[in-house]
Amino acid sequence: MLPILTTAGRVLWRHWPALMAWYLAGILVHYVIIQVAGFIGASSATLGFLVLPIAILARLVSLVAMFLVLRDGLRNLQEVAPLPEPVAERRRTFLTALLAGILPFFAVYWAQGLLSEDVRAYSLRALEVRSGIIATSIFDGGEPVSSVTATA
Repeated sequence: MLPILTTAGRVLWRHWPALMAWYLAGILVHYVIIQVAGFIGASSATLGFLVLPIAILARLVSLVAMFLVLRDGLRNLQEVAPLPEPVAERRRTFLTALLAGILPFFAVYWAQGLLSEDVRAYSLRALEVRSGIIATSIFDGGEPVSSVTATA
């Protein structure tokens, strides 16, 4: 048990900057894509929902990259499955790991309720942008942009 803990500590100590960079990049891209999807969703909900999975894929790419960073530091894994040297082979390994992880990742993402949180954040952002568009058009003296108008 102690060798496992020392190996884990050693690998985390050596690779924490790269792990932190990938994690923060994934979170940042995820947030930005949800905001962009909200802006797009204010005018077309269908297009907004088509952009939303890109935010989820940003998290997946981040996690796969973090696992591949850790792979470099695990000596026992290098003996069993050595990391390829050519850049093209490394890209292929990354894409293979990414494609192999899509379905399980989406299943876990949905089961933990993270998918509903993303849909909720997207919906709130789209509603906020849409309300701002309607309010701006009303205050500018024009007709409301929405197709449903209140009649008195």
